[in-house]
Amino acid sequence: GMAAGSPGSRGTRAETVAAVGYVIATFGSFPHFVFGTVIDFGIALSWLSPAFLLLAVCGRSPGSAALRGLGLGLIAHTGVLHWAYVVTVHYGSAHPLLGLLAPVGMALYPAVFVAGFAAGAAWLLRRGAGSLFALAAFWVALDHARSWFLGGFPWATIGYAQHENIWLLGIVTATGVYGLSFAVALGGATLAIEERRIHEDKGVASGHQAVLRVVLEQQRHVEDDARDALGASALQDLQD
Repeated sequence: GMAAGSPGSRGTRAETVAAVGYVIATFGSFPHFVFGTVIDFGIALSWLSPAFLLLAVCGRSPGSAALRGLGLGLIAHTGVLHWAYVVTVHYGSAHPLLGLLAPVGMALYPAVFVAGFAAGAAWLLRRGAGSLFALAAFWVALDHARSWFLGGFPWATIGYAQHENIWLLGIVTATGVYGLSFAVALGGATLAIEERRIHEDKGVASGHQAVLRVVLEQQRHVEDDARDALGASALQDLQD
């Protein structure tokens, strides 16, 4: 195992925080009916969804990223689609167990596309091809594929989370919801890459400080040895 303060363990903690952040941000990106009131934080939280997902899989192999993306996508979209329980049990009179399985089954479809994005993003980033526009375009391509593949299931497409953003809605007439998805994915990728840059800069600074400490320590040892040598020489002169 790794020590608690090692870079590897810090990386693992950061991945875990990003994974939890992705689930919360994705769930919070869409409206939910809570105690008779519709709660909708999508205009703010949706940017964090692609950002956290990228941070959760950055540095992983495409296969490992796909597995993590599938799991996180399944959890997040099961939360988003929780209303399927109400539909099947309260309105469809189905068994509660079936009601619990309904949102999970429905979430599996978008989770596959989350896995696809995670794997593709990991592949691009490993090859230095993960530019902001490439990542955003890849996200939107999968969003579009989700609208028709095997009949399609575009529910919870991230662009819909910006339905109250008056600054972006103007592009919808030309691009549809995918223009909004592109904007959100582009913004999220920017946040993720900027966070990684800051983290790496801090790591470089810490590395420089560690090197400086070693140099200063070595210099102190040299000075101590020099003083000892001078003292021994002076003592020898006195004896002579």
